[in-house]
Amino acid sequence: MASTNAASRVMYTMGQAGTLPACFGRIHPLHQTPTFAIAFIQLFGLAAVLIVGLLFRPEDILAFLGTLATLAVIVLYSMANFALTCYIRREHRDDFRVSRHVLIPSIGTLALLPVLFVTVYPVLAWPYNLLPYLFLVALLVGFGYMQWRESRYPGALRRGATVLVGHRTDAQGDVDWDSPSSPNEQRKVAP
Repeated sequence: MASTNAASRVMYTMGQAGTLPACFGRIHPLHQTPTFAIAFIQLFGLAAVLIVGLLFRPEDILAFLGTLATLAVIVLYSMANFALTCYIRREHRDDFRVSRHVLIPSIGTLALLPVLFVTVYPVLAWPYNLLPYLFLVALLVGFGYMQWRESRYPGALRRGATVLVGHRTDAQGDVDWDSPSSPNEQRKVAP
């Protein structure tokens, strides 16, 4: 339930922003829930469980999915650490502190590198040897999709950031990062 709730909320927000198709950003008129996003997550999760369940022995399933999630978390946290440094330098230059915005995030990323190393080396036996490649494929597909989406709907990624953390202050799309956007404004920006 927690995974479905979290993932469907993220997909709903992405649908509102235009980084996913608009159907993800719609809510049920009576229940006020993102029904399409919830249905998508449920069907995707069922398919993933069936595929993994049919391909692997029961004792391999948890380790396989856990290792894949570990790779995702390492990359996500490392990217967030890097993004923090860039964001503070660009948007809050007066608040920028090397110790807080470069050193501490760098230490966090460096602490994750040994975990990444032991996750991919030494090369493990099948099916675990597939994990780094599956993860890279998923990462490249996601990156390619976002590039395609941005080229097809210019400004979709910027709107995504706006929906998540601020609201637009002018026609050029400048963002007031300190004020959350309203639900009405979120609906206006979805293509």
